Amino acid sequence: MVLVGGAALLLITALFGTEVEGIRRWLMIGPVQVQPAFLALPLMVIAHARNPECHTGRFAMAAAVLALALQPDRSMSSMLALALLVIWVQRPNRTAGVLAAVAIGGWTTTMLRGDPLSAVPFVENVLAEAVATGAPNAVIAIVGAFAIVAPAVARKPADRASLSALLAFAICWGSLLGWSIIAPYPTPLLGYGPSAIIGYFLSVVALRKPACVLESP
Repeated sequence: MVLVGGAALLLITALFGTEVEGIRRWLMIGPVQVQPAFLALPLMVIAHARNPECHTGRFAMAAAVLALALQPDRSMSSMLALALLVIWVQRPNRTAGVLAAVAIGGWTTTMLRGDPLSAVPFVENVLAEAVATGAPNAVIAIVGAFAIVAPAVARKPADRASLSALLAFAICWGSLLGWSIIAPYPTPLLGYGPSAIIGYFLSVVALRKPACVLESP
């Protein structure tokens, strides 16, 4: 199941992943370094948004909050907290509110821990670098960056679950794009590296066909 597997992958990364200056966000797969949060977390959020009443899914999301606080990862933690807050507002109930509060607590912890890593060329600050090179590159980069949410805007939701999934998609990638602009975090799609590209297209597939549907609560 996507949620349980994703939560396990995030926890494994936080505990045993490649460490850089006390930060553990990466796993080595052969010669390739990947960031599992890009691969798993958007799929998890979309799956949970489709069926937020699933008890297993709630525990998996809480585990993801813990994993992101342990790594720590400000951009991913912010995205998850925002997504769970919106899910609670969209479908208000006590359990969703508690989960949103847990996510906000995890986000607060992550923000207090800080992030000592410097920006990596061609991965982070990509939009700022494109703007600095002149108008043509700036326009292309900005249009390309904001087109990231196009799959959510262009599709018409068939039902409430589809609407929740589309909203989750937009929150995930819009939030990650925002963090890449205001801080040294990977720029989705435009930045170098396979993790965000693969994670993005997996998310698009999840919108078209709910492969990450959970069992009934």
